[in-house]
Amino acid sequence: MTVVAPKFCEPFFVYYSICLLAYFHARQYFGEAFDRSACNGFCDNCVDALVTVRENQDYTPAAQDALRLVQEMQQQSDQITQVQCVAAFWGSQTKDVKDRGHDKLQHFAKGQNMSRVQAERLFDYLLLDGALEAFVVRNGPKWSNSYVKVRRLPEL
Repeated sequence: MTVVAPKFCEPFFVYYSICLLAYFHARQYFGEAFDRSACNGFCDNCVDALVTVRENQDYTPAAQDALRLVQEMQQQSDQITQVQCVAAFWGSQTKDVKDRGHDKLQHFAKGQNMSRVQAERLFDYLLLDGALEAFVVRNGPKWSNSYVKVRRLPEL
């Protein structure tokens, strides 16, 4: 199956309002979307952009590899966390990664040339874009865990 993710060609920062709306599912429940022009340059990302040269980089291949990795991980278990996905994508050699066999997957460590922060943000973007979906499973009377799965493959 071919996976494409063409939307991942923007500077690797995001407005905090977008993150907050996504975190609280405001776009999903209230139909809200953040208007980038409403920032007025007050967030630290915009202020930082005034003194820092940012380079656009195409993260489409990385996004494709990340989604393929999650698909492979889903074949092993339907309960995988975003932290586990990032660890496997980044190439972590922790006991947990090895015990789960994630280090044997074809797309393991495809993000090893990225910083850990970039890998984490890529997975955040995949969630924000709807390519990945987070779901919660209650595992006891007071506890629950959040897992991720491939929701849809981005379209061209």
